[in-house]
Amino acid sequence: MHAAVLMSFTADYELGHITFPYNKQYADKHGYDFVCKIWPPSDWMTDKSKRHPTWDKVEMIIELLTSLLRGGGTTVSADTTHLLWVDADAVVLNHATSLEQLWTGVPSSTELLIGEDLSTTCLVNCGVFCVRVSEWSLKLWTDVWASPMSVRWHRSPHREQSALLKQLVARGEGLNHVPLPFHSYCGGPKLKLFPHVAVLPRHAINTNRGDVRQRTPVSCSGDDEEGGDLTYRCDFVFHAAGRPVLMRDGNDAHHPPRYCSSKEEALRAMLVHRGLSLEPRQELVDTMDPPACANALPPAPKASCGLVNPHLAQAREKMLSSPGLGVTIAAIAVAVYIAIARQRA
Repeated sequence: MHAAVLMSFTADYELGHITFPYNKQYADKHGYDFVCKIWPPSDWMTDKSKRHPTWDKVEMIIELLTSLLRGGGTTVSADTTHLLWVDADAVVLNHATSLEQLWTGVPSSTELLIGEDLSTTCLVNCGVFCVRVSEWSLKLWTDVWASPMSVRWHRSPHREQSALLKQLVARGEGLNHVPLPFHSYCGGPKLKLFPHVAVLPRHAINTNRGDVRQRTPVSCSGDDEEGGDLTYRCDFVFHAAGRPVLMRDGNDAHHPPRYCSSKEEALRAMLVHRGLSLEPRQELVDTMDPPACANALPPAPKASCGLVNPHLAQAREKMLSSPGLGVTIAAIAVAVYIAIARQRA
């Protein structure tokens, strides 16, 4: 197997600048190619002809599959057999696990290795997945991008995931026919196999749950495989998607884990617990191409929540400077108080 690890994010997405050095370190450790595209800030919110930036992954995968299968220039080795996609808010924590190990135990007919969704709102999660370089893969991702069924999701965050699931169902892969519960953390099967797709359990490939208790072995945070609760185990990638939850010292049945205050908090806590340095970036920048270097080391983050949106910042500034803001807040508080009093009565 010769693999390539792929990432992409816009220059104003702070989390990408935190995660990509570690994902490159993982790729270097195993001799995989690494491609990280850092785009200028997107104006998709004002330009109605553009898709949401989460669709960049689909376009990038199609370009690489086309160049590998049809010939021509490519940013990865010509003998690449597998492509691993990692979202910009996700980081490979277990550098000892190779992609060869992830593919062990799945049928040779498998073309897509993906994890179940991080919540029960969807079946699979597009934050981390691995595709085999094949005509089947190229046709799948081309249809995800170009199919009329996908148009409704072009401008919706993270909905390339919905488009992928729609295409898998249309191909008769059978994900929608698995008896409920589908998800392993709800009592469903751990490994789910289909004609061309293998769905791994959340903890095995892509999870937004973690265990940062000091007593927890760094090599395998969470409980053991043998009959244990795998809710907070992270065997490969920690993905700070949605609302990450970490098990900390002091958490128990009476003091359950709480949602992290930000994605950045969750990522940094998991990196520290795994003993990974928080500042490997300068060494990485020295090895990058000049265009990427320009965006590689931004100023220290001023916000703790991912995307910095100037339009939202301006709206917030205007709202806070409004002379009627105090009156509005007081009115809302009185209305809430009256509603609660009526319920108690």
